[in-house]
This record gives sequence, structure tokens and C-alpha cells, in this order.
Amino acid sequence: MPFPFALSRMILLFFIVITNAISAVLAAITFHEKTGGAFQALAICFDILSLLTVIGCLCYQCASRDEEVSNTRNLCLSGICGLFGIAASLTVHARQDGGMGICNDFANAGNPCVHAGAQICMAYVSPVLASVGFIISWIDKFPGAVKVMPRYPITKAPSSHFAAHGHDVDESYTRPTLKASSRSRNNSGWTDAPLNC
Repeated sequence: MPFPFALSRMILLFFIVITNAISAVLAAITFHEKTGGAFQALAICFDILSLLTVIGCLCYQCASRDEEVSNTRNLCLSGICGLFGIAASLTVHARQDGGMGICNDFANAGNPCVHAGAQICMAYVSPVLASVGFIISWIDKFPGAVKVMPRYPITKAPSSHFAAHGHDVDESYTRPTLKASSRSRNNSGWTDAPLNC
């Protein structure tokens, strides 16, 4: 993965986590004020599931540090976060009821419509960021986006079956040589082999 793609994905994941956390905290305020309902509980569940998806994927990536990161994992992470974000935004949007329904959830807060507007904004920003992350992962997945070259150019095919199968060649091994006697040249078909007894 090239550095700009990886950096942009990490920045997007950071902002997805921030927007989901803010949206969940704003929805939790309604329960603290005892004005929240089923829509706010559903929005909290979607935000927490999105947060757990990001945290789980990052923990798995840290646990398997030696393994190469696949673009499939990045596509799945962005797609799942986007789906949870769309579900949360549809839930918050359904709660609006013509513009004032969600403001009633924040009725006991200091400025109810500002809190409601912030929750709606965070609910819509999260899937947008996830879709941008999905597009970046998709672009990075195409061959040719990154030209992979071996560290040292391979100039010829392996010359032995050891090299072809990745076995180490024993450097101390020397091939035994057979000395042919003069009698073996005269007798075609028979050779003398020394017996070391």
C-alpha cells in the first residue's frame, strides 16, 4: 500500500470514530434527560456497532502485524462502517418528524435544536467519510496503482530443484568424482570402481 492511501485511510477512520462517538454521546444525553426514545436507542446501537467494527479491525491488524494488510479488509471495514452510518442517519432522519421531533428529544438540554442539528450532522458525516474510505480502498486495490518491484531484479530462472522449491543449498557438499582407469577405455561397457573396504 502506498503511503498516501494508508495515511488517508487512517485519517478517515479517525474521523469516523470521532463522528460516531459524538453522535452516540449526543443520543445518550437524551436518555440522561429522560426524553430519549426508541429512535435514539437505535441510533446509539448503530454508532456503537460501527465503533466496535473499527476497534476490532484495528486490534486484529495489530495482532497480525507480520501479515500483509489486504485491501479486502479495508473495503469491508469501510463498507460496514458506511452501512452502520447510513442506518444511524436514517434512524435520526426518521425521528425528525417534520423538523421538530428530534428537538423534542433534547428539550431539557440547554439549546435543544443545536444539539439535534449536531446529532443529525454527525449521523450524515459518518457514512460520507466511510464512502470516501471505500473509494480510496477500491482505487488502491486496482493493479497498476502501485508498481511492485522486487528488491533485486531476477535475471534468470532457478538452476536447481533446490532453488525452485525454496530449499537451501548445502554449500559444503561436493560432487564425488570417479576416476576412470585405462582399462575402462579398452573395455567398452565395463568400468572399474575402486572398493574402499
